Amino acid sequence: MLPMHIWPFGAYQRRRLSRPWGRRAATGRLALSALMLLALAAPVPAHAQSPVTQPQRPGGPRLDVDFEATPAVVARAMLDLARVGPGDVVMDLGCGEGDIANAAAKLKGARSICVELDPQRIAKARENAARLGVADKVTFLEGDLFAADLAPASVITLFLWDTLNLRLRPRLLELAPGTRIVSHGHNMGAWRPDRSEWHNHRSKDGPSAIYLWYVPARLAGSWTLHLDGERYALRLSQSYQTLAGTATSAKSVTRLRAGRVEGTAVVLDLVTQGGRLVRIAGRAEGDRIVPDVPAGAAVRPPAAAHFELVREGP
Repeated sequence: MLPMHIWPFGAYQRRRLSRPWGRRAATGRLALSALMLLALAAPVPAHAQSPVTQPQRPGGPRLDVDFEATPAVVARAMLDLARVGPGDVVMDLGCGEGDIANAAAKLKGARSICVELDPQRIAKARENAARLGVADKVTFLEGDLFAADLAPASVITLFLWDTLNLRLRPRLLELAPGTRIVSHGHNMGAWRPDRSEWHNHRSKDGPSAIYLWYVPARLAGSWTLHLDGERYALRLSQSYQTLAGTATSAKSVTRLRAGRVEGTAVVLDLVTQGGRLVRIAGRAEGDRIVPDVPAGAAVRPPAAAHFELVREGP
């Protein structure tokens, strides 16, 4: 199931964003009454934010978000949640002084790309990388994160406003299916996270929420399914991770009971022509979904061991 969205309340540290517009900073701690707690229990739309513009650093570039470091415990939790390893390329957008990018190299053995507009911050990030002994594993790019080439990344880390995440969202969804996006404290609107956790519980500003998304394979369109000797014309629609549609055979038309994609992993529940509820569990590979159920996995309803699912068109 899609995890419930939990809106983080309290004051969060926000790292500055590489963008040549007005700087914005976090609001102060919220004084919560019982009534406000009830109101904050529901997700808050991104447009409800009112970032406060802060004075610019004299001589520095104009920035969207005031700089504050990501706590080490949160940086590590972000990398753990995204399951970063030595084979990954971690791109930190608006990397500030390199907290996350350097941690990815030091703790996980990953290669990192640190994208930052403020030359003072990126110089400090280089110093920190040298001090940690990971300068050879981190690439530093001074420039606007909205102009950065995101394609090399297998993991992208963010500590931005929700509204700025939404600006990035179309580009993130174009990345290779399975690319991991992990954000400290801020969401992606209608694109709900695949995982969420709370960390840094002892902070004076309250615990920090972190969110993880897998870029979903793009599966909307017409497919042909061969299952149990029957042929079905499958029509899929997609909204982020959620799939819906109909399966039409020679004798029946049925709607999918449920459908979900997480990266390249696909699950479809449908009723067969014989009235049996069956689960199609597979992996998206271009215009095919191939069977992929872990050995010994207990899948409910029972997963079809053999099927053929091929995309026919948009």
